[in-house]
Amino acid sequence: MFWVAGLVTFWSTVANVCDGQKERLAEVEIGVRGIVQFAKTGELERYGAETRTLDDDARKGRESAGFTPKGDGLLGDGGK
Repeated sequence: MFWVAGLVTFWSTVANVCDGQKERLAEVEIGVRGIVQFAKTGELERYGAETRTLDDDARKGRESAGFTPKGDGLLGDGGK
């Protein structure tokens, strides 16, 4: 399983950031982008997964609501 070492590294980095090493946040972002890109290249329909951007119907038009969930904007481009 070629991906196990990468996941161990990713989650270790996430734990470091949660423990206060904010300078490693960029590494976490790179990891998340890599995982998302990998998932987008797969045959998600084969597994019954819905394929969409993070800017789905539930998020459209709520800019004036005064509340933004923590994950929105994490990837900077809306996850597209």
